[in-house]
Amino acid sequence: MAEILSESSIESIPHTIKTITFNGENWNVEDPRQFLPGGFYPAYPGQTLSDHFVIRHKLGFGATAATWLCRDTVREEWVAVKVLKSKDSSENSPEFRALVLLQQDKERDAELLDLLGLAREHFWIQGAHGSHLCLVLPLLGPNLTHAFRLFGKSPLALIAMCHDMTKAMRFMHRKGVCHGDFTPMNVLLRFADEIHQLDEEALFELLRIPLDKDGKPWMIPKSHVLRFYTGLKVFKDLNTSCPEYFVAGLENLDTLSNKPLRQYLLPKIKVIDFGCSYNPADLSSLRGDLDKIRKTSKALSLTGCPPPWRPPEMYYRRRAPCYFRGSAGDIWALGITIFRTFCGLGPFCFPAEPYGTHMGYGKQMLSELHEYWGPQNWQMVTREDAPRSPKEFRDLAERCESIEAKRLERRDRNRKLWLGKFGTSDRFEALLLWGLRYDEKPPAKYDESWYGLPQLQRLGIVRPLYATQVQMDLLCDLMRKMFRRLPANRLPLKEVEEHPWFLLGSQPDGTIASMPGSVYVPTEADYYK
Repeated sequence: MAEILSESSIESIPHTIKTITFNGENWNVEDPRQFLPGGFYPAYPGQTLSDHFVIRHKLGFGATAATWLCRDTVREEWVAVKVLKSKDSSENSPEFRALVLLQQDKERDAELLDLLGLAREHFWIQGAHGSHLCLVLPLLGPNLTHAFRLFGKSPLALIAMCHDMTKAMRFMHRKGVCHGDFTPMNVLLRFADEIHQLDEEALFELLRIPLDKDGKPWMIPKSHVLRFYTGLKVFKDLNTSCPEYFVAGLENLDTLSNKPLRQYLLPKIKVIDFGCSYNPADLSSLRGDLDKIRKTSKALSLTGCPPPWRPPEMYYRRRAPCYFRGSAGDIWALGITIFRTFCGLGPFCFPAEPYGTHMGYGKQMLSELHEYWGPQNWQMVTREDAPRSPKEFRDLAERCESIEAKRLERRDRNRKLWLGKFGTSDRFEALLLWGLRYDEKPPAKYDESWYGLPQLQRLGIVRPLYATQVQMDLLCDLMRKMFRRLPANRLPLKEVEEHPWFLLGSQPDGTIASMPGSVYVPTEADYYK
């Protein structure tokens, strides 16, 4: 029996994704209500945009846009065309504003601009419910989620990619752009130029795009998707607004088992998706005026980053997220992305897989940060939080004190486990060895016992250790400097870029000819800064 959605779910759609079972498989497509006024443009394979961009397949879609694989019939190359929703199509949109700011001096900044996946051109198309901004982007490969598995045998290549990420972020900040959503999913690998020489059939075979018996990509009829919405008053509008066929994207592109595809991948990156970007100079004039924030910029009123990459100040305080946006938040997200790229694990929260329940992840994140920074951090919560009544202050202090002993007990237990398994009680050193040497999939469901690390004895597959001790020591040093509690105390991007760990990526043997005189060794007092 078809599921009938309630009328109240029309105004606030929690997700843009609808999972449809078709031809015996599950396909992720847009929620049809996203095609109502203000939503997606009803594009379809075979359609031509701006006279010479022929749509061949869908690459993916998100909260603000859908991206299509297109063939540029003028330049004879493959491109990605990002079509924004009509309500987000504006020259004042975060994506367009970032494009203008970053390309102010193209010739001088050409080398750094090459690290960003910016639109080479843009155009407008007219839809049934308004105009849609279209950005022509380079066709890029998979994201860095599995970079360690792809290039783990070449740690110097991973270090070089992390260095490029750092240079890209420093360039963005210098131009007055904070990314706001810096994660491995928004850093993509590049394809070799030979990818453009492939015809449609060869490219589809390379990307393993499912085809029907006629050799065409599977497309789901509109009637099959809309049968879940027949009970809604807007059913007639949906029937008019939606495309005739829905196409699933390539979000789950398998690069680990696809050896032919891996031959086209380069150990070079581009940073993409500036839909949550913002100019930090806009923050000072907006703080305290939530209505103005919501009207001025959606990017400033939202948190941007998914929970695993959010800086801790976003969890601690109860004010609007714009209070805590800025370069320090980007630096925190960059640190987590670097660590995950190099070893496949996140520096905080187990397992390292990105999502889960947001509330559960936030609580776990804070718990582990308390363990890392040491006791007494509950004072930070009360001291820097929004004003509370005296009773609320006392209740919070009592709760924090009651759980602090449990946290310290767990921290000591974890350190003993790390020491017995990895020969070190340091969090970053232990996680590096865990990620570099062992291979075990995390549990399918959220399991709090996983985070206590009693499962260490279950780690089975042991990989060769390709990273040197110098590489691991310097990365741990960099992480300790970047993961400071107070945003102002985090290592500036100029010093991050010049850190000796990145010099390893420029040396063929992975060593440094002349080590700097002082490598930072944290003291117990540093954990409270």
